[in-house]
Amino acid sequence: MKKFLWLLLVILSVLVNESCKKDVVGCTNPKAENYDPDANIAGDCVIKGCTNPKAENYNPDATTDDGFCIIKGCTNPLSENYDPQANVDNGSCIIKGCTDPKAINYNALANTPDGSCKYANDLFIGNYTGRLTCNNALLQQFIANQQLDILIEEIPGETNKVKLSLGLQIPGLESPIGTIDGKKLTYKSAEQTLTIPINGSPTTVTISNSGELISGDDPNKLTGSISLKIQIGILPIEDTCTLEATRK
Repeated sequence: MKKFLWLLLVILSVLVNESCKKDVVGCTNPKAENYDPDANIAGDCVIKGCTNPKAENYNPDATTDDGFCIIKGCTNPLSENYDPQANVDNGSCIIKGCTDPKAINYNALANTPDGSCKYANDLFIGNYTGRLTCNNALLQQFIANQQLDILIEEIPGETNKVKLSLGLQIPGLESPIGTIDGKKLTYKSAEQTLTIPINGSPTTVTISNSGELISGDDPNKLTGSISLKIQIGILPIEDTCTLEATRK
């Protein structure tokens, strides 16, 4: 009988203690920053993390964004595939342009060639009709009606050198090689000894010429000066002539 009474007292004591406990509202999630071990009624939990579902480190349990979401993509606004939401560059940016350092419009930022490269010789290559104006009247017989058919040709593998034919009516005259620096083409031909008809008679002459051509604001026009020297025996005929040419 005593044992029964003792057990009854214990049970009553437990029931009384339980009934006396207060309701405690709080976070009951141990992973949360504001976890309350005394809480017996679930409240709002604060779990910091990435709340962006597009991010690599998205945390579906997070209730507060911690500002550390990782979204990989192209972060360069100049790129075609720029992703304004990306905060970690993944090397996928596509920037089209000229990728050849030898080109005059080389784009150091470009990583995808678009065929737009332009080279120094592109300013000059082509066929031109030109007019050479000289002060020395004797030189005119070597220039067909003062009008020249000028041909500037590409040299394979060269971006700043061209083959230049001035159209001077002198049989056997070799075409010099011109070097281009920006919008200026300069050349100096080797001295040549040729036999040409003068007044119907074969005459041995020594010819040398050099010059400078300029490509201006109009890409279809050239201006410049040509220095000619023709040695006939002991008689030198030389002059610096002005040149104007228009692309055909």
